[in-house]
Amino acid sequence: MHRLSSLLTRLTLETTAHHALVDEALHGPLEFPTVPAYRQYLCTLYGFQAPLEAAVVMTPGMDLAFMRARLKAGRIASDVLALGLTAKEFRVLARRQTIPAFRSVPEALGWLYVSERMTLQHETLRHRLANELAIVVELGGSFLATYHGIAGERWRELGELLDQVAWSPDIGDRVVAAANEAFRSLAGWIAEHSPSVIQLPSPAASPSRAS
Repeated sequence: MHRLSSLLTRLTLETTAHHALVDEALHGPLEFPTVPAYRQYLCTLYGFQAPLEAAVVMTPGMDLAFMRARLKAGRIASDVLALGLTAKEFRVLARRQTIPAFRSVPEALGWLYVSERMTLQHETLRHRLANELAIVVELGGSFLATYHGIAGERWRELGELLDQVAWSPDIGDRVVAAANEAFRSLAGWIAEHSPSVIQLPSPAASPSRAS
């Protein structure tokens, strides 16, 4: 039996306030799914996922082999195009969020946690869409199938790396702060890209990134 990652547990507890808001904003439009709604879902995710992956890969000291198995932006792009968008339309819809370079691996992993957490819902969503709107899974389901059958293993690997990197309480604090910042950033991106599905509270000063 694998040991439960202590930092993954802490991240789940200390980012809980963001979970419902982001989950509802992303998946709410798919409650009664249509092809356009699913394309919009993919485009919104691509605008966050693509710059996030680029920033994580460029982080000094990042384990590139670990990241290689977690690159999903290309799958999202392929799925959107397979569902009928032209390349020109895709470029218009899939604007990219600005995610500045990360200064450290703990910061990068805090942001990556947000992306990886979303994959835990993919299997359930894929099964539901296969029953309710099979065409999107047949033509554009490669993203949702990224971790098919291995989601638990990928989650465990993330937890192991987090516990290795966060060898002191201070580093753990930095990972958690980065994850909370990433959730706020993703919520803001959804509000900008799909303003009808999310309402953010009044803007407040965001804490600066930990160095």
